[in-house]
Amino acid sequence: MKLLKYFTLVLLILSCKNEEAQIMQHGYFNSSTREFNSTRINWRIIVPEKWQITTIDTIKSQLERGLDKIELKKSDDHLKHNINISYLIAFNKNNRNSFTAFLDEAQYEKANFEKVTRNSKNVLLEQLEKQGIKADTTWSKKRISDIDFDVFDLLIDIPNTENDFHQQYYNTFIDDKYLTILIGYDNSEDKTELLKTLNTSSFIK
Repeated sequence: MKLLKYFTLVLLILSCKNEEAQIMQHGYFNSSTREFNSTRINWRIIVPEKWQITTIDTIKSQLERGLDKIELKKSDDHLKHNINISYLIAFNKNNRNSFTAFLDEAQYEKANFEKVTRNSKNVLLEQLEKQGIKADTTWSKKRISDIDFDVFDLLIDIPNTENDFHQQYYNTFIDDKYLTILIGYDNSEDKTELLKTLNTSSFIK
């Protein structure tokens, strides 16, 4: 139950309630080569074999199923925002091992980018604590294809499970847009594959 609450919490905080948003609305996915090319930020990434594309309908369904199981409601103050999130690409093996990339196109000033990034993570940590979920966190910097990212790493202690759950948030300000790449994994094999996928992606300036 706590695991379901946690996933719903993350989706509520980081997902947009934009009914028109669709996975790959802003890019092209070649099912033969498994290559995704974004038309919004000139980003190219290869989706690994055996990982399935996640549809926006699936994400919405997860939100609806979990809303009544957590304390957060759509009317909560910290969920009232004017952001416009566009999903780029999402793929998964299961509900713990997944990759999601999206753009928040709110008009942030670049100088406030770090503050916005950290505040959103503080909200997440506060809500995890309310749910009785323990999490260790670290911040770091990462450079991918000549783009600098702030990386927020969560290690989640999910009761009554064998493996720890990790989430990594890669955030950067690119082409006047706020890009978030969210990676989740609970085993070393999928971690290696997800990080290799991200690290070999390319941003074309």
